[in-house]
Amino acid sequence: MADGQLADVADVEMGQSPPGAECNTDGHGTPLLNGPTEFGPHHPTPAQWTTDPRRMAHAGDILFCVRGSTTGRMNWADQDYAIGRGVAAIRHRKGGEFQHFVRGVIESRLPFLLASATGSTFPNVSRSQLLELACDIPSLSEQKAIAHILGTLDEKVDLNRRMTATLEAIARTIFKSWFVDFDPVHATIGGLDAAVPEAVQDLFPASLEDSELGKIPLGWRTGILGDMVGFQNGYAFRSKDWQDSGVPVVKIGSVKPGFVDLNQVSYVSDCIAQENSRYRLQVADLLVGMTGYVGEVGLVPPTDVLPLLNQRVGKFVLPTPGAPGIGFVYCLTRRAEFKQAVTDRAHGSAQPNVSSKEILAIPVVIPPSELVTAFNQLMAPVFEKVLSRLAESRSLATLRDTLLPALTSGDMNTPDELLRGDLS
Repeated sequence: MADGQLADVADVEMGQSPPGAECNTDGHGTPLLNGPTEFGPHHPTPAQWTTDPRRMAHAGDILFCVRGSTTGRMNWADQDYAIGRGVAAIRHRKGGEFQHFVRGVIESRLPFLLASATGSTFPNVSRSQLLELACDIPSLSEQKAIAHILGTLDEKVDLNRRMTATLEAIARTIFKSWFVDFDPVHATIGGLDAAVPEAVQDLFPASLEDSELGKIPLGWRTGILGDMVGFQNGYAFRSKDWQDSGVPVVKIGSVKPGFVDLNQVSYVSDCIAQENSRYRLQVADLLVGMTGYVGEVGLVPPTDVLPLLNQRVGKFVLPTPGAPGIGFVYCLTRRAEFKQAVTDRAHGSAQPNVSSKEILAIPVVIPPSELVTAFNQLMAPVFEKVLSRLAESRSLATLRDTLLPALTSGDMNTPDELLRGDLS
């Protein structure tokens, strides 16, 4: 293992913003990335395009945020992108099969890179700082083997992410059909097959009626979210409570679209956790952000140590203990209309804030409890699979994080079959 720099194996392309007049949101030209606001769990979702790209990232490149409070965040380029000043594209000179090695090196050395970043308020990383990042450079065969190990783990995590998204999409599609579009009611009115189990179809009326929220099935009612769920606010832990390890605490920023990221938490001691045991969360609890990204909701995934709930994050509480799942409330609150309703009620000039009272006051259509129960029972296996995938991905990410320092520092020998490229 030889001492070296990132420049020994990789090239770095720094972004350059195209003229504003040549940018659009209509999908005309080359997709443009200005920073990590477009980043996703694996690859970006562009929101702008340009007809005058100045610097390019190519499919397979590592996208690295070089400016602002999110410096160091990374994504994979799933296609060619124009890149603005906030993004750099990094690629191994020997091709894509080595890219996971490069990303592993950067991740393992990221604290040192950020410590060297310039800027009084927010860090900025230059091309030279990236290229001069000190790292151990093994032989090409070892680099390939390390990339294979890390890539296999990353690909499995991404596969779980995509399967989870598919499962969620199924649940949300059925929810929309039953509780938004009222398809079983329209099918009855039109004399068509409702494409739902007969026992479920019998729970739907045969006509619609007017309400303050528009046409709704006969006999259903309108109300507010608080008529269906309760709410628990988090605890205001003190700054002196935080420590480097211990019992995790879910904070603002931990709640991602659909799930709670337990890799982005703070920690308190067992003693502090016991003193605040009423804030202990359970697997499949549904949380909502109340500051910053207000209205974002996510499920608590399976974990060895159940986390606590911090202030400015809320938990939806089912009215009946042991109710058959959170599926209905999850699908209701994951709709764009719900998030917009929360955003509309938020206040604060620097950072939006919303109260539990304002969230619970959001108007909703309330179906019969028997139908909600039927939906939750139908969706229970779907959400069990979602939680299982989240748990597996967390375990794989933990394994990857454990292996990463040893692999990139040369402290762990890669298997001979990997060095030969025999293990697929």
